[in-house]
Amino acid sequence: MDEIIRFVLGGINLWAPAVTLVYGTVAAVRAGVAGARTARTGPGRAGITRRLWCDSTLRWFCFWVLGIYGVHGFVMHLFFSDFTAKLIGWPNSPFQFEVAYANLVFGVVGLVAFFRPRRDFTLAAVLGFLVWFGCDGIGHVWSLLAQGDTAEFNAGSILYTDLLLPVAGVLLYIGAGGADQWASHAARPASRPPPDPAMPDPSTYRGATGIEALQHAVLQFAQERDWQQFHDPKNLSMAVAVEAGELMEHFRWVRSDESRAVLADARTREAVEHEVADVMMLLLEFAASTGIDVTRAIEAKLAINAQRYPVDKSRGRATKYDRLDDQNGII
Repeated sequence: MDEIIRFVLGGINLWAPAVTLVYGTVAAVRAGVAGARTARTGPGRAGITRRLWCDSTLRWFCFWVLGIYGVHGFVMHLFFSDFTAKLIGWPNSPFQFEVAYANLVFGVVGLVAFFRPRRDFTLAAVLGFLVWFGCDGIGHVWSLLAQGDTAEFNAGSILYTDLLLPVAGVLLYIGAGGADQWASHAARPASRPPPDPAMPDPSTYRGATGIEALQHAVLQFAQERDWQQFHDPKNLSMAVAVEAGELMEHFRWVRSDESRAVLADARTREAVEHEVADVMMLLLEFAASTGIDVTRAIEAKLAINAQRYPVDKSRGRATKYDRLDDQNGII
């Protein structure tokens, strides 16, 4: 038990990255599988990509390696300063308090980057961590070579993780497409209008699943092509109507009882699926651009409809809610 406690307290530099990999991979698999099912890519075209994995893992990196690790360092340096100093091979001193507060700062930054992910903020967190831990690693090397400090937390695994973890954070950021997006933003001509501030950053949806994962994919697709400048609520709402019309076109001049048979043709069914996807993608982007939470909106509307259409009055009847008491009323 003592060894377990010691590892939890003193081995966070090893288990925090390991947990990050597990959580990041699981989140990427869930989002990838959800995207693959929606796009009907099939087993031969996996929905999990390098960018998706880096994106998900970077978010959990901010949580565990920056956030939890930082808070852990704050607690250890402030409340267990004697124990921590012995592990590092330092004499204890009041400067431990300053180290504790520095750890707390990066702990808070990491947690904010996890719960409120934004591309620029995440970049600042990763670069700050690179400078901080990179300098710590150099300090450990200097203490080892110049002072012969071979203490566990100076010459042990901490020496390597202090140097490697910041590099891992930068690589995850690059792998998640952050560097490409930054470069494309910097290359934007000065005469081009800025993107709609109401349109959210795709990085907001890091690690998301289900509807949020699809919104992330749609927003990122538009952002990579610099289309968000055209995708304002007016144009998106008109595009929804246009694509819905193209969906209806496949059923034009077909009797209601024959409409299901139309989908029996494989080519027609594929075309209908594409139109459904177009409508859904535009609706998801419209909701994102206007700040509408799709899940919450649907749940709220279902609650309203449940009141308007009681089961005992509306079951089996195509009647509008304000005419449910009229036996002859229909929608």
